[in-house]
Amino acid sequence: MISEWNLRSGIAYAVTDLEGRFVQADTRYAEILGYPVEELLIKRVADVTHPDDWQANARLLEELARTGQPFSLRKRYVRRSGRAVWVEVRASMLCSRDAGGSLIAVCRPLPELNEPNRNAIQGSFKAGMLPEADRHVLVRSFDRIAESRALLDRTERWLR
Repeated sequence: MISEWNLRSGIAYAVTDLEGRFVQADTRYAEILGYPVEELLIKRVADVTHPDDWQANARLLEELARTGQPFSLRKRYVRRSGRAVWVEVRASMLCSRDAGGSLIAVCRPLPELNEPNRNAIQGSFKAGMLPEADRHVLVRSFDRIAESRALLDRTERWLR
């Protein structure tokens, strides 16, 4: 199933509504953020995104909700412990606004940006700019999860 594949690949996913409230997340996603899944589901994307990265993220989310255009970016999440963790995120519409409107995001941690030398790397951070090799890995992973939309039942819950 998807969750087993996610654990093996390091890729995690979450589903949000159009207001950014988490409605579903796999255990890997919750693990990256340091929350139990149940606690994460009472949060919003803005609650766990680093304040310095939120403006770029919010702009892309608004564009996605308006046009349906998927996006990719590197950003920091703020873990439950307060520590920032760099991730690469790809987000896409899961259900149209007419069908209740939900988004799916897949992410993977970027350990190379979470090393002690991250301050130097953070100075060159540019939202949405992905190295080509990383983009291919993330897009392949996202496509595999996006294909799994067929696993959604009528209540938009993942079938297990």
